[in-house]
Amino acid sequence: ELQEVLEPLYCFAVSAKRYVLFNISKQGKPIIRKASAHGLGHLLPPYDENITTPGVPAPIGDVYSLGVTRWQHDLWFLIIRAAQEATPYQVPLQYLTGFKKPAVSRYAANTPVLLNWFQKYNLGLTYRDQVKPFNFFLTSKLQHNISSVTDDSPRVIATYNPLETKFFNRDTGEEIQSEKLSTYIETLSKYHLHPEMKFINADYTESGITERWHILVTDVEHIGKEAHRWEERSYIEDDEDALTPYGLTPETIAIRNENTRFESQQFGVRKLANISGIDAATISRFRRGLGNPSKETMIKIQTGLNILDNKEQKKSDFLSSVEELCKRIGLRKLVDEAGIDASNLSKMIKGQRSISAVVKIKLQGAIDRQNSI
Repeated sequence: ELQEVLEPLYCFAVSAKRYVLFNISKQGKPIIRKASAHGLGHLLPPYDENITTPGVPAPIGDVYSLGVTRWQHDLWFLIIRAAQEATPYQVPLQYLTGFKKPAVSRYAANTPVLLNWFQKYNLGLTYRDQVKPFNFFLTSKLQHNISSVTDDSPRVIATYNPLETKFFNRDTGEEIQSEKLSTYIETLSKYHLHPEMKFINADYTESGITERWHILVTDVEHIGKEAHRWEERSYIEDDEDALTPYGLTPETIAIRNENTRFESQQFGVRKLANISGIDAATISRFRRGLGNPSKETMIKIQTGLNILDNKEQKKSDFLSSVEELCKRIGLRKLVDEAGIDASNLSKMIKGQRSISAVVKIKLQGAIDRQNSI
């Protein structure tokens, strides 16, 4: 087994908890040695351990010694292969058995809050047919193209029945067709692209060496996480920002909000709204000092501003690299090397025109080639 390995141990890391360690065989295929199930453990297995996927070899040794189940091993294998084939954003998840079915998680009605979800469902049923304390239930989410998560979005629930699964809205009892639910393919398509907010250069589509954030602390707020079942709530309540804040003093809140409002003026309303996930009208009122934004809204705005600041800094650094190369080899040689228009490049350097993703790739290639000479 070890004699077949020609390359050293590699690590494909998405974050500190989401990674896979592997070797490369003589045939050029990855041999997974250790993998993380972070962000996968809440999902029910889409297929059994004895199911094989064409083109995906069986794990070497006991799959559980690798830290994952069979379907999680196969997912990581396809992620690595896509990266090897220079198509990291096109992982062929459709070839995995059961990945076209709704992605579901299992939970137990082990708290009064979870049990109360089924009050309408239990209404009129005999005690035997009701959802009772510590019974298991399933939860899923609507497809992204059908509905966004809002306060009145359906909370998808199903009673745990291996023979027949029927999904319904836990608030109204209305049945929800499984075709409207997010599949394993949709749920996990960006699993390996998940941003790591603790570092710079760790956003969606970014790769390479990460950098440390430089943080200026303006206030401190204690929040509940593990002690308040934060990670579980983020799945079963469709709330990505489910946390328990303990509050700040009114003075601190006023200063923080005013600083945030001042900083928001440097970006357009639409841009800040898109990046923070808040509607443009709310952003506009906030910038004008109107309204009283909630803590959750302020957290989203501040997060969006941090992301935009980081992008602007990277854009500035990139343009500085382009401008430096122009001075070194000349504008004409650079545009010939990159295969772009000289007039457009000149306007980009002056900040009169934005840089498209395609042009940025071409320029980065030219920079890399010139730096290697």
